[in-house]
Amino acid sequence: AKKLYASQRKKLIKNINLFKKYHPASFLIHDFDLPVFICSKENAEEAFYKKGIIISSFGYPHSSSPKISRVVISALHSKKDIQNFDT
Repeated sequence: AKKLYASQRKKLIKNINLFKKYHPASFLIHDFDLPVFICSKENAEEAFYKKGIIISSFGYPHSSSPKISRVVISALHSKKDIQNFDT
């Protein structure tokens, strides 16, 4: 399993870097060592959903708090997925 984990980790890092290349940090924040980008666009989840993209969006730390929208990149995303992610 070590080879598989290493291979998938390399793909994930490649996908994160590719996502950063195609989607500048104008409204996507990536300040930590996770494959998660915080989206500062208002009502981002609705706009992305209309394009067939599901992102995480919920009030934090309480359900009544302002929504925080997150884009999560995985090793399973293809280059085409990342390029077609229209910000």
